[in-house]
Amino acid sequence: MLPVWEHNSGVEGQMVWLTQIVFWIPMVTAVVLLLVLLRIELLKGGIPFGLLRKSIVIMLGLYILQIFFRMLLFYLELKKSPIGVYLLPGKGTTFFTEKLWMISEPLFLGILIGLFFIFIILLVKKYVNRPLFEENDPWIIFLVTFIVGYPNIYVLLIGSLLIMVIFKILQMVLSGRQVSERLQLVPFFLLTGVLILVLSNFSFYSAIYNLII
Repeated sequence: MLPVWEHNSGVEGQMVWLTQIVFWIPMVTAVVLLLVLLRIELLKGGIPFGLLRKSIVIMLGLYILQIFFRMLLFYLELKKSPIGVYLLPGKGTTFFTEKLWMISEPLFLGILIGLFFIFIILLVKKYVNRPLFEENDPWIIFLVTFIVGYPNIYVLLIGSLLIMVIFKILQMVLSGRQVSERLQLVPFFLLTGVLILVLSNFSFYSAIYNLII
C-alpha cells in the first residue's frame, strides 16, 4: 500500500465517508492524469510545459490537502477518545508530531528525490552532447516521482527500466532488425506510475515489493 494513501481505520460513523474521500480523490486523479499525459506523450511526442506545470500544481495541492485532512481526522479521533486526548499536541508527548511525519514522509521525500533527479538530468544535459532527454522530461519525472511517493520510487525506477528493456527487446524481435533510436524513458515512467498506483491497493503488491526491495 502507498503510505500517502493509507487511510485511518479508527475513524468511525460519519467520518468513514470522509476518510474514503480523502483516500480516493488524489489517487483517482493521479491515475487519470498520468494516463492522459501518457496518451499525449505517445500521440504527440511531447507534453506541453503549460499542461505539465498545471498538473504539478494540482497534484501537489491535492496531496497537501490530503495530508491536512488526514491529520484533522486523526486529531478529532484522538480528541473524542478518553485515552487519545493525552496524545494530543501540548500534552507532553511527541506522538502527534510523529504521526504527522509518518503521513507527510512519502510526499516530502518524493519531492526531494524528484528535485534530485531534475538536478542529475540537468547535469547530464549540460555535459553530455547526445540528446538523452527532451526539454520537459525532468519535470515529468519529477511529477511521477512525488506522485508515487517514497519508498515506491524504488519500484518506479526498477519497473520503468525493466518495462523499457522488455519493450525494446520485443520491438527488435518483431521488427527483425536492431532498434537504433534514442531511448525514451518518460512513457515508461508514466506507465509504471499508473501501475504502482493501481497495484498498491492489492495485498500481493506489498509481498512483491518486499521480495524485490
